[in-house]
Amino acid sequence: MSRPKILNLTAQDPFGIFFYFRMENEIFVIQQHRIEQHKQFEEVFKISQCNFTEYRTQLDKITKTMQSLSQRAVDARSALVKDGKDELAKIIIEIQRNEEELLIVSAAHQVSRSQSNDDEEDLRNHKRSLRNKISELLEDYKAEMD
Repeated sequence: MSRPKILNLTAQDPFGIFFYFRMENEIFVIQQHRIEQHKQFEEVFKISQCNFTEYRTQLDKITKTMQSLSQRAVDARSALVKDGKDELAKIIIEIQRNEEELLIVSAAHQVSRSQSNDDEEDLRNHKRSLRNKISELLEDYKAEMD
């Protein structure tokens, strides 16, 4: 396990170190919440054919949560840029892009699966590829923190 970096704290900013580590680690918390939202999204889609009103209600909740997580990622990125952690900030941007694409591909895959379309396998593979990219980016992020 790597040792935390030592920061110069001043009397005016006694919690600076907490904020620093919190913002650096925020992306991992955000990603965990995103995983949960993706799982909910897949579960909710199952009810779309039988109870569209409930589906829309649940989809709205997921959308709001994902928007909130996206904003948290933007805030974390901004804090990292402010602290001169440009490489970490760039990785967060790439994670965001992949997450947005994953949402679109996931929705397309759900529709394709429900209609037994020919592209279902391609979409499933693309989702897997995006998840792998996100995992690699998180590993890069972790390595950059050290």
